[in-house]
Amino acid sequence: MLGSALYYPFMDIRDRGWLRSAILFWDDIQTIVPTTIEKPYQNPDTEICATEGYLRPLRVDLYPKLLEALSEQIMLLMSSEPDWLTNLIDSVPQGRNPSVELLRKSRQLQKKFGKGYREPELISPSERRAMEALHRLKLGRPLQEKLRRADTKGDWVLVNSRFADLYMTALAGIFAKEKNVSALTHKADFQGLNIRQCLDVMHFVDQADAHRTKGTLVTVVMESLRVDPDVPIQKLLAFMIRPH
Repeated sequence: MLGSALYYPFMDIRDRGWLRSAILFWDDIQTIVPTTIEKPYQNPDTEICATEGYLRPLRVDLYPKLLEALSEQIMLLMSSEPDWLTNLIDSVPQGRNPSVELLRKSRQLQKKFGKGYREPELISPSERRAMEALHRLKLGRPLQEKLRRADTKGDWVLVNSRFADLYMTALAGIFAKEKNVSALTHKADFQGLNIRQCLDVMHFVDQADAHRTKGTLVTVVMESLRVDPDVPIQKLLAFMIRPH
């Protein structure tokens, strides 16, 4: 077994086959859940896993300092690059200076966040239909303030799907580091979002960390080792906790 994992981007795990595969690899799984959501697990499989203690919520809003630190870093990435920094990066040949290379990575991530966030009045009707909801308690105060003009549905803020993907990747990364677990997702498109790069750029990770890559690599393996979704979840849980 590979220890504990933090699943993202959703609070509940909806893919029945993927969940069964995960049980074969991981000792237990947490998901990112605000404290106001009392019952995050709404399908029979995840309800059983929660009852058995295999699946449990990580209440991220109980860590306001961590959320604020992440929000502040993302706010910096969302701001425009000053001319002096542009001139510095462009003046140093690629691969020559490690500090400048980190700045280049920051620029790449900045472009992704810049494309992901749009002011409400600039969002077209077609974009609006494709927006995703982020719970406000998953955001630190700086980002809550930044997104105060965004469309909302109760406690949910509607954002561009690309921004939501990037934010949840970074959020899972910093909490995986905080809890010393592996970040894990079922969505193939998230594999292209480099958690380690996100945390490097945001100064949340040191060179000794290895957990960022483990979750990604195992997710790829799990795609080729799918378990029949009709296998009773209780049998899998019983098998994995039995000494053998």
